[in-house]
Amino acid sequence: MPRPSIIVIDGKPHRWSDIQRLRKEQLTASVQARQLTLFDGLPDDRRPAHERSASERYRQPGLFTLLEE
Repeated sequence: MPRPSIIVIDGKPHRWSDIQRLRKEQLTASVQARQLTLFDGLPDDRRPAHERSASERYRQPGLFTLLEE
């Protein structure tokens, strides 16, 4: 038995080749879509290197460094 060339969706006939073509267009459009950066203009992190990560801040706490001056 050969495959039907028409498929019925919601009571409307559609050609199977048209559905395949539309699906390929959807896939290529989703690949080409690019998500924009949420915070594009953030300033650079000017903290010392040992204060930029949470683990380094934990290892070298600087709570009283401002009071010693």
